[in-house]
Amino acid sequence: MRAVSQVIRPLRSVLLTAGAVLGAVCALAVAASLVFGVSALNVISGSMAPGIPTGSMVFAKNVPAPEIRRGDVVTVERRSSGNDIDGLVTHRVVEVLLPEERSDDAADENRPQDTLGENGRRLVLKGDANALPDSDPYVVEEASRYLLHVPFLGNVSLFLQTPFGLSILLVCAALLAFMFFLPAEARARSTGARGASEQSAPTGGDYGADDEAHRGHAPAAPPQKISSQPTDPDNRTPGS
Repeated sequence: MRAVSQVIRPLRSVLLTAGAVLGAVCALAVAASLVFGVSALNVISGSMAPGIPTGSMVFAKNVPAPEIRRGDVVTVERRSSGNDIDGLVTHRVVEVLLPEERSDDAADENRPQDTLGENGRRLVLKGDANALPDSDPYVVEEASRYLLHVPFLGNVSLFLQTPFGLSILLVCAALLAFMFFLPAEARARSTGARGASEQSAPTGGDYGADDEAHRGHAPAAPPQKISSQPTDPDNRTPGS
């Protein structure tokens, strides 16, 4: 049992530390999202490398479009030709354009116009690792502005979202619970056995004659009384 405890103790410490770190990160992410409107995003491409490598987790805060400035790193929705959302893109802002004003000229009647109000912006974005900006500006009224990133955490998040990753997480949780409660149970059994042995052993003041005989010692004989009068060697009585 001692050998098992020596193996379990360091492994339990490692798992507890890893679980505490992961739990703290998840708790902070949830709290930040609820309190400050911060979102966590997984980086799956290298367009922002080496500053934001692939596999990182980016934490960003939603801000109105008028607060976005050139040089900011933002996450916006990427739309397909049918104007459907086709994922997210995290790139750097290289230019901020105001919505085009509607012209009263008849010649401009067929020109596409922005439908955004005064709070809308057209953002020209470019990945740090890309040679050219993105082909089309992104028309937004708000965007998620970059705060910080944690390398590799995005890969961990994506892995835990897979069936295999979720299975590994459940197995680790069960193993951690087993290793946490097993030593306590073993200590309880050991303490109970030690207490039982102490109760069965008699104390020094409780030994009796039977106990002494059982341990190989006979009870001592009581001392004989010795007369203080001298003994007559000839066994004579006085006057004879």
